[in-house]
Amino acid sequence: MTPPLEQVIEALRDELQQYGAMLALLETQRDCLTRQDAQSILNSCATLDTQRTAIEGARARRETLQRQLAWILGRPENPTIRDLLPLIPGYYHPLISALIREINELIEIVRERVQTNHSLLRRSLELTERFLTTISSHANSALLAEERNSSGAESQQHTVSAAIV
Repeated sequence: MTPPLEQVIEALRDELQQYGAMLALLETQRDCLTRQDAQSILNSCATLDTQRTAIEGARARRETLQRQLAWILGRPENPTIRDLLPLIPGYYHPLISALIREINELIEIVRERVQTNHSLLRRSLELTERFLTTISSHANSALLAEERNSSGAESQQHTVSAAIV
């Protein structure tokens, strides 16, 4: 195997691994969401962002190596890996095709998990907002009742004071 091709294959493996790690983190976040563990949810958001950066790095590295391989093979600078497949020795096709397929499948699963977690977060936020609205209206009602009682007591004191004087 040629070194540039080896590097592209290794970069594909790394990208696959990074998406797998993201999927595991999203599963952990979903568990935190169902347990309603606020601190763990916040921690998971930071961890997911770090993993997003790792995925971006792995993808950028693979794209750079892919462009270098394309240049060596005499192809345009931005071909897809599938565009390069016919130029690569046939015995590498199953490996490269499997890596591409697995990466694409993981991307789709990760996208679904992100949407599911987003829905859970949104639902939690809606419930919290509803609770805040309810508690705020109850608190306002209680404060108004307290003010009415206070001003009623003051006016009774003024009336009693006026009657004494």
